[in-house]
Amino acid sequence: MAEGRGKAQADTLRKTRTHTIAIALWPPALRNRCSGNAAQRDVVIIAAGEMIPADGEVIEGVASVDESAITGSRRPSSVSPAATGAL
Repeated sequence: MAEGRGKAQADTLRKTRTHTIAIALWPPALRNRCSGNAAQRDVVIIAAGEMIPADGEVIEGVASVDESAITGSRRPSSVSPAATGAL
C-alpha cells in the first residue's frame, strides 16, 4: 500500500513539473515561464498559495512551504535565505 502511494506521489510530481507556470524575473520585465523550460539561475517570484515550479533556494523573503509530496511530512517547512544557505 505504501509503495502504491509513493508511486502516485511521484506521478503527481512529474505532471506538475511540466505544467507549472512561474513568473520569471527577466530584466527589464516579468514574464511567464513554464517550469519545464526552467534553467539554472532563473529567478522566479512565488506568491502565497502558489506551487513552487522547481527545486531551488530562497534568495529573499520567508515562507512556510508544504513539502508533503516530497517528504511525506504533514508539517510545513519554514524557508528563508538563511535556511537554504543563500546568504
